[in-house]
Amino acid sequence: MVVVPDADDRGAATARSFAARARSAGATDVRVVAPLGERKGYDVSDSLDNGGTVEQLEALACAAEPESGPEPKPEEPDAGPRDGILNLRTSAEVRDMPDPLHLIGGVVPDGVIFQVHGPAGQYKSFLSLAMLLSVANGVPWLGHAITRSGRVVYVLSEGGKDPGSRIRAWLAAHPGCTDDNLLWAESAIQARSLVFTADSS
Repeated sequence: MVVVPDADDRGAATARSFAARARSAGATDVRVVAPLGERKGYDVSDSLDNGGTVEQLEALACAAEPESGPEPKPEEPDAGPRDGILNLRTSAEVRDMPDPLHLIGGVVPDGVIFQVHGPAGQYKSFLSLAMLLSVANGVPWLGHAITRSGRVVYVLSEGGKDPGSRIRAWLAAHPGCTDDNLLWAESAIQARSLVFTADSS
């Protein structure tokens, strides 16, 4: 068995892991050749596209030394969950797990991403704005307690839908509350982004 790694750190780690797994599975002649080029990510396809031949690959494979030494433990090229491994718990452990914390009691768990969805015209935006204003003021939302209040942000990604009149309507129904802790983002936020810079000046 011949392993030809890509020319980068991930390629080298994957090649070592694959060779170790092959030997652990009983392969007796496993060879890892040097990358075929110096450019990062350079692989077999790149070599063939640039004039390399199958005969040259065969010559490199024959010249490579078989992997030797004690049977290695397969390496994981990247840290993270392992495919096919289940983290199992007993029923007793699950029964004893603490109840999740809620930002809005019984409705919105604390520290998670959730979605409000439904057909158009069902007041999703209005309900979401009411949630935010309740959190911003620390007052119950439709009878559900707010466990932690503070500053909130509403993203105007659907053209706004007349938020001003909705804010005025909510404030009129909640005397003593304000919209001081409600901020507005005028551009969409990419959910995959890890870092945001807020400018409220």
